[in-house]
Amino acid sequence: MPFTLRQLEVFAEAAKDENFRKTADRLGIAQPSISKHIKALEREAGGTLFERQRGSAARLSPLGEEMLERARSMLKMAGKLREGSQSAPDALLSLRVAAGHYLLDQWLRPALRELLVHHDMPEIQFIQALEREAVLAMLRAGEADCGFYHGDPANTDEFATRVLRNSTVGLYASPELAARVHTLPQDLVACPFVLSPAGTDAENYQLRQLESVGITPRTIAARSQYTEYQLELVRAGRGLGLLFDGDTESQVAAGELVRFPLTFASGSRCLVTSLATPPDPRLATAIELMCSFLAKPSIQPAG
Repeated sequence: MPFTLRQLEVFAEAAKDENFRKTADRLGIAQPSISKHIKALEREAGGTLFERQRGSAARLSPLGEEMLERARSMLKMAGKLREGSQSAPDALLSLRVAAGHYLLDQWLRPALRELLVHHDMPEIQFIQALEREAVLAMLRAGEADCGFYHGDPANTDEFATRVLRNSTVGLYASPELAARVHTLPQDLVACPFVLSPAGTDAENYQLRQLESVGITPRTIAARSQYTEYQLELVRAGRGLGLLFDGDTESQVAAGELVRFPLTFASGSRCLVTSLATPPDPRLATAIELMCSFLAKPSIQPAG
């Protein structure tokens, strides 16, 4: 299975720390997720990347040193590492793409390797923008060329908005936690929940959706800004979680998650650009290729 940009990012950060727990704490994700990414990369590399012994630092193996150079090269190509770029004699044509954690980590970065095989593609620089308003602010300030977000279309004369697809969400739980629920929605109120960080637009969206079906969570068991970590916490039985249906298909099929029969309002996955025509057709081509990935109904497994 070909490695993803997400795996390379985690690997490069782990190589810097030489301690998976430290890397997990610093990135705000679960330590098992760090190990999962490293093991997947080791399968692709064909050997051990870290020499790990109990009680000692996780130091790079000779193969790990070689892979780190490859990782840095690909991450630099992806716009994640910028050192040395100022020395280039000619500025590369670049496309600055603003998006939030979920679309960047789950969709756009994994697709980057496939994007880069297309002839004469621009350099793609991803910029993190937590919410729709942050994406619009970057476009307005000239800090991004286009943006992707999940939410309502931007009704403004400043930008052109295109709805790529509708996205549905569902309320999920582990089988053990779901077995405690007998009456909907009454029994759900007493259950623990997994939500986004307090006060964020993402949490407000989750609370609005839950309130629409008569649920006001009393106990918040865990929070994370990362959708993939929220899914891990729900699957581990830490609490109920509002998740995108397209992200949970394999877990539901494997019996690891249960979806409650509740209906929530669907949202939109949107592209937003300025009304100006891109100055180079290669930018328009790159945007259209990314749109084709984001228009898919579910995350496609790598490989």
